[in-house]
Amino acid sequence: MAFSYASLLLPRSAQQIINDSLAFMASPPEPSLISVLTANWRTGGPYRTLLYRMGQEAALLYQIIAGLAGSASLPQASGGWLDWLGEGYLGEPRQGGEFATVDVQFTIPLGAGPLGPIELRAQTGDGKVYASTQPETLPAGPAVVAFTLRAVQTGTAYNVGAGLVTQLVTPNVLGIAVTNPAPASGGYDVESDDRYRQRLGAKWGILSTGSTQAAYVYWALQASKEVQKVRVYANLHLGFFDPSWVTVVLAGNNTGVSPQSLADVYLYTNPRIPITAKLATGTALPITYNVGGSVQVFDPYFAEAPAAIGASLAELTKRIPIGGYDAGPIPASEIQDAVFWDGRKVYDVTLASYAPIAPAYADLVVLVDQTTVSSVPL
Repeated sequence: MAFSYASLLLPRSAQQIINDSLAFMASPPEPSLISVLTANWRTGGPYRTLLYRMGQEAALLYQIIAGLAGSASLPQASGGWLDWLGEGYLGEPRQGGEFATVDVQFTIPLGAGPLGPIELRAQTGDGKVYASTQPETLPAGPAVVAFTLRAVQTGTAYNVGAGLVTQLVTPNVLGIAVTNPAPASGGYDVESDDRYRQRLGAKWGILSTGSTQAAYVYWALQASKEVQKVRVYANLHLGFFDPSWVTVVLAGNNTGVSPQSLADVYLYTNPRIPITAKLATGTALPITYNVGGSVQVFDPYFAEAPAAIGASLAELTKRIPIGGYDAGPIPASEIQDAVFWDGRKVYDVTLASYAPIAPAYADLVVLVDQTTVSSVPL
């Protein structure tokens, strides 16, 4: 029996397998099999019980097959399978996380110090720890000295605000105070599956002889880890038609990007584009759209509904390109479908009056849930 790729991605449930088996037994292909297939499969009997167990195991195999089939495809692969595709076939590893750094000030009172050389450690109230990368010496007080500390783990969570690194871990000396006058910065998470998949898909663009739009996307994602979404406009400069320019608009996680990222992308990309092209980079402008209306869900799912609706709108936000769709405004039906997140759990959705969203070329649409949820009996 031949299977299409699409069919491999659709696993069968245990109940489907059991029902098909029982249907086969009810209408066997040969009359001689009737006594064997009917007499021994009565409800509660050992063979019927065995059938149910085998149906569960077969369903698990279908799930494994679907997972393996999907893992061989870039749009479907995730986690370690996506790493395998990226590194094994495209020679493109997933980008690792980065450590945040923070400038701190130690205030040393009279009678304390000198101390060191010693590793300096300080933390936030919720336990995010920052440490010196080499032993440092604190002078005798009274004194105020500055050091740069690095987070002990990678991630954006360590990009904390000013005045939050206030607990001294080492040296543990009474009276020495620490604080960070400015925010911590430079921390990045390990590249997400969505961003890695986008970058791998765009890499094909750099293999051509010209500079495709995919190539510009790939270069932007390579140049700055802050960049999560890219829109490339050929023949556009400052919002106006100009055939000699290519404009690359960049966004982070529902935000614009920093001047540093704009510069990094420009400096990385400009030497790689055709000599006849001119490059402009710009930051996206987040535009918040509040999605209002009423949502009725069945009683058992009332508690999970607000988070589920928010997550569904966040997924739609990720899919909407900077500047919106080429085909026209974002249709109300697409937002309706996102709010109607699960047909088994949602009874009805009525959106508030809605004007189609038609973002400008640099606008970054951010959908925010403002719906009211109520419950109906199941």
